[in-house]
Amino acid sequence: MLSDGYAPATVVKRLNLLASIVQRAISEWDIHTVNHASGRVAKRPQGADRKRNRRLTMLDNDNTHQSEYDRLVDVVSAS
Repeated sequence: MLSDGYAPATVVKRLNLLASIVQRAISEWDIHTVNHASGRVAKRPQGADRKRNRRLTMLDNDNTHQSEYDRLVDVVSAS
């Protein structure tokens, strides 16, 4: 999937979905097999676990001379 241009996070999401489907089949149908899509067996791609920063910054990121917090307060006050 990486060679086809998918992002590492997309590859991990698809592997996790596949792993949960296989695990459900194993538990429902009493299949005795190894879940090759699980995180214990398949190596996940590097860089897939980047965390996003969801905190408001007090910096002016887009030259509006207002911080994200100030813009959020203005929008909420106007609504």
